[in-house]
Amino acid sequence: MKNRKVVMYLPHRGDPDKGELISADLLPLELIQIAGPALQRGWKVELIDAMIEERPLERVLAACADAAVFCSSCILGYQVLDGVNVSNAVRERYPHLAIWWGGWFPAAVPELFLQGASADAVCTGQGEITFGNMLDALEARQPLDGVAGLALLREDHVILTARQPVVGFEDFPRAPFEVIDLQRYYAEQRRQTAIESSPNGRGIRHRFPDPPGRSAYPAISYHSSFGCPEPCTFCNSPGVTERRYKMLSAETLLDHVQEIMAKDPFHGLRFQDANFGVSEKRTRAFAQGLLDRGLRITWHATIEIKQVNQYSDATLDLMRDSGLFIAPTGVETASWEMQQSIGKRIKPGEALKAIGRLDERGIVAGCSYIIGFPGETEDSMRQTLDEARAIKTQFKHASVDVFPYRPIPGAALWKDALDRGYQPPTTAGEWGGMFEYKVDSWKGAIPAGVHHDWSVFNFLAPWADGHVKCNPVVKRLLQGSARWRMKTGNFRLPLEFKVYHRARQLLDRVWTAQTAAR
Repeated sequence: MKNRKVVMYLPHRGDPDKGELISADLLPLELIQIAGPALQRGWKVELIDAMIEERPLERVLAACADAAVFCSSCILGYQVLDGVNVSNAVRERYPHLAIWWGGWFPAAVPELFLQGASADAVCTGQGEITFGNMLDALEARQPLDGVAGLALLREDHVILTARQPVVGFEDFPRAPFEVIDLQRYYAEQRRQTAIESSPNGRGIRHRFPDPPGRSAYPAISYHSSFGCPEPCTFCNSPGVTERRYKMLSAETLLDHVQEIMAKDPFHGLRFQDANFGVSEKRTRAFAQGLLDRGLRITWHATIEIKQVNQYSDATLDLMRDSGLFIAPTGVETASWEMQQSIGKRIKPGEALKAIGRLDERGIVAGCSYIIGFPGETEDSMRQTLDEARAIKTQFKHASVDVFPYRPIPGAALWKDALDRGYQPPTTAGEWGGMFEYKVDSWKGAIPAGVHHDWSVFNFLAPWADGHVKCNPVVKRLLQGSARWRMKTGNFRLPLEFKVYHRARQLLDRVWTAQTAAR
């Protein structure tokens, strides 16, 4: 077969027209993963990540000139809109090119991509085996109907092929990081650091703070497992992954991390696993291995509240000593009734106990909560806000985010939300323009009074944590005010912050005018 080349595109994570910057340690891991089977079969792979390209569409169209396949992946948010626009541009320029999509969001709504993004096929589950089989079918000039794990459009109807079983990492090639140039990501991270620290700097979304006395950048991200065994009803992972969980062994993971480190040294390692901490044995072996191999890094990994409480003190100590700095964890709700409803079943007191065990070791528990679940009462939502405030005031290191519930296609609660009046987007543009947590919410699901307090909480949180950069005296005063409001729950009339922001706006205008005059 001629043109044995695959062009892979990871869409913009944030809208460049709005100047949105996303932390550049978030690598195109989903595409790196499926590049392995292509390289194993002798195909050429050209991976294009919009994050580090000045003109990504131009590069994609040029790369597709001698390609046989264009493929892309996305999650909810702006990636949907950008990915669909680029996919349709590829179809217009190259009508006969195979276009394939994957990722958990396309898997949940394949019709959106088959009918609106020029896709010939959408992968509906674990992609490594399916993608390799798709390439084999294309080369043999066989229809994709015989490839397991796909959604296809036949006679204007979406059909699903046989289910592709979830397999372990030993059944497909190791993620080939050589298909990307890490130095370009490191350069973008340096640029983002300069922007963030400039006099008129702005924040970088999803960027982790540096640990005390050292830098977390340059940094990389990594997938060391697939799936999640948890039955959470607000998440579509149980449907996509069948609650199966597969992971790299600690030794294999350490070998690869050390190999990447030798070629492109880094300081920070962000695990993008849905649930890194399932196996205490593996976590302990990984932490011990970092120490034994002299790999002095800062690392971040998701871990469940129940896992923290089940881990031994010795394991948690090893995690701290090996450089674990941030442990994102989903608490979701402070209401035991809602805990049972959403399938988490974190009992009263368990969250604070787990956060305390991490906090006393200087590990940041990155706690996330959700309010506005279908059928949730106002009292339940206020319980969650109160617990979030308590975490802010009781623990030195913990951070807290409270998000509005957003119905996710494919999740168990999706139908419940629709039955209660939720009207989902119908186009790629609508999907791509929403899911900006802390800004958007399901209109009407959160009572006005709760919505007000939630909005003020989100505004005060970075001040209470000391993350806002400003004059030291002003920062000390406003940080004290934010912490007082967090402790007392007094969210009325935060005039001191309004005065500050009005003054900051005026100073920004002056600074911008002076800069332009130069």
